[in-house]
Amino acid sequence: MKNYPQLFLNTRKAGSFLGQHPWVLEKSIIDPTVPLEPGTIVDLMHPKGHWIGRGVYNPLSRIRVRLYQWEQAADLDEAWLRGQLEGAVAMREIWQQAHGALDAVRLVNSEGDGLSGLIIDKFLNYLVLQFSAIAMQR
Repeated sequence: MKNYPQLFLNTRKAGSFLGQHPWVLEKSIIDPTVPLEPGTIVDLMHPKGHWIGRGVYNPLSRIRVRLYQWEQAADLDEAWLRGQLEGAVAMREIWQQAHGALDAVRLVNSEGDGLSGLIIDKFLNYLVLQFSAIAMQR
C-alpha cells in the first residue's frame, strides 16, 4: 500500500462520513499544509487521527474530495478501477438476462456504482462517457 497525503475533516464535520458519503465539500476539511495538485489521491482523516476513506482531491471544485475507497489496505489503482467497472457492467448484464436485452443501457451510474464523476451509457454498439470529476478524467 502507498502512503498518500492526509486531509483532515474539521471538527464540525467529523461525524458526517460514518455512512460513507462520497463527497467531501470544501468547508468540511482543513486546507492542506502543502499545495496538492488537482487529481492527487488522498486519505481522509478524522480530526482525532483515524482513517476514514481514500479519494481524489480537487482544490478547484466545491467538492474537494471524492471518496472511492473505504478499505484502508486497498489502493486506488487500475485494478480497483477495473473491478468497479466490471462489477457495474456485470450487474446490468444480469438484469438484462432476467428482463431482456436493451438497445440503450446505463452501464455505469456514478455514485451508484462507486465511481463518482463517471457515467457510461451504451447505445447499440456505441459507448458514451460523461466525466464530471477530475478524478475520473485522469
